[in-house]
Amino acid sequence: MLCIQFFRGKWLRLLAGNTFGDISPLAAAKAGKHVALIMLIFGFDLISFC
Repeated sequence: MLCIQFFRGKWLRLLAGNTFGDISPLAAAKAGKHVALIMLIFGFDLISFC
């Protein structure tokens, strides 16, 4: 669920360094998409290894 919300551009304040909304919305959305992709890859890897 967290991966989906990051990819949609929601819940971006959970990212490190963006607790108080210090990062511009465009940069936060870009970082959120990168984090979501990494989380998705690791999630599928965990499922496939079990």
